[in-house]
Amino acid sequence: MNSNITNLTIKNASLKFFDEESDGEDLNVPEHKVHIRAQQYRGRKMLTTIGGLASDLDLKAITRCWKTHFNCSGNVVFDEKSNSQIIKLSGDQRLKVKEFLVGEGIVRVDEIIIAGA
Repeated sequence: MNSNITNLTIKNASLKFFDEESDGEDLNVPEHKVHIRAQQYRGRKMLTTIGGLASDLDLKAITRCWKTHFNCSGNVVFDEKSNSQIIKLSGDQRLKVKEFLVGEGIVRVDEIIIAGA
């Protein structure tokens, strides 16, 4: 092991490393990641799924807001693989969703993973 690392604490799923020579600067790893994916089905039709949002958020209200602002349809479904709720929106809404989440302060930019076609 590296002898410069003197203290390793795990608190709220973030790792902090402290060196004796450093000025107390720490490396933060985000607690969770929000996955925004686009899936193509039936020719040119797209479906955007958003997963990994905090469980204390009102996902139905957020979906309702996105449906009116993005002019699309959508719903909240339970994903059995991740054992959490995800939001499904029609169309490719990846960048709009990212701008909304960062603009409203729900998540930081480094916590968002965008994937898809």
